[in-house]
Amino acid sequence: MEGSSKKRRRLWYLALASSLWACAGPPPVFHESMRGDIRAFDNASAKQTARWLDELQPVIEEWIPGSRAGQRFEVWRMTEAAWPGPGVPSDHDASYGVHTEGAAQIRLRDQPTIPGMEGVSAAPEWALRTKAILAHELVHGLLGDSWDALPRVVEEGLCDFLAARAVPELAGAERTTQALPLLLLATTEPVHVFATASADHCVGTATATLLRPTPLPDPETFLSVGASGVPPPWHRDADRVGRALGFALVSRIMERGGIEDLHRIAAISREPTSRAALTDALLDAAALDNLEANTLISLARGLLDRDDSNRWLGLVFAELVEGAETELRQQLAGQATTSSRLTTKRIEIRVGAKTSFGRFRLQ
Repeated sequence: MEGSSKKRRRLWYLALASSLWACAGPPPVFHESMRGDIRAFDNASAKQTARWLDELQPVIEEWIPGSRAGQRFEVWRMTEAAWPGPGVPSDHDASYGVHTEGAAQIRLRDQPTIPGMEGVSAAPEWALRTKAILAHELVHGLLGDSWDALPRVVEEGLCDFLAARAVPELAGAERTTQALPLLLLATTEPVHVFATASADHCVGTATATLLRPTPLPDPETFLSVGASGVPPPWHRDADRVGRALGFALVSRIMERGGIEDLHRIAAISREPTSRAALTDALLDAAALDNLEANTLISLARGLLDRDDSNRWLGLVFAELVEGAETELRQQLAGQATTSSRLTTKRIEIRVGAKTSFGRFRLQ
């Protein structure tokens, strides 16, 4: 009994120490890599993060014109309980990762999920999400002064795009989860998602609704806020929709002219009075005439028009698909049938009340 009591006390002291570290300073384990100093709560995480940093940084530096090549970073790998730690400015969106410009510091939260899309965490690749967040924050840290005029959501879109390129196992998840909030810009109504499973003339269904954030700025308002300076006035859900727009624009520009085109646009002007010209240049580079509803739907379709989209949609809406299968099995159980094989599984997305966005066969 005495040994058990001592063990409990040791565990309590460890928990207290972790709590105090979270309040007082960086995680306690230190590891130095070739390109930065790593802080973590255990040796394995510290060494893993060091390997990721040394692998990712030279590749991303090579991709970015005018990068801050050779920049050393301090990277904190943090547990859920400790996140985000002391000293994070209130204007930072600290959902997944934080890059602090002046200190060249990056903080990573272990294994986060995308709000409203938790089903993606069922994918075995999701263990790499923390690596992708590191890649995203590295892009922020490596963008040189010549990128300062880029609208905030476009910079976020560029970070997401290059992170997906750096961690290709998650590229499909990035495209799919960015397409869905983008649809919320196309209509004032909710976006409806329907899952169906069918066999032997029986159909099971389940539905979900993606709600439009309120208030939601129009697309050009998202593009009018620069990457630096005063934080944007919209809340986190609306910010996610804006980032989806940035990701879609970056994807189009990268396919057509590459990152050099985006860099040229960022250098047009750093003056706020030139925002309209900057927006026009972004649309021209993306081969878009406007940002009206049909254009936004087309952008979302482009993100989902990939071979792996069905798989990621099935993971995003895993609970929905399971609900449709459960209803189907209940129907089959009440029928005089010996078949239990699901012949089809589908997801349908509708923008607003009537417009069918697309049907995606999962099996």
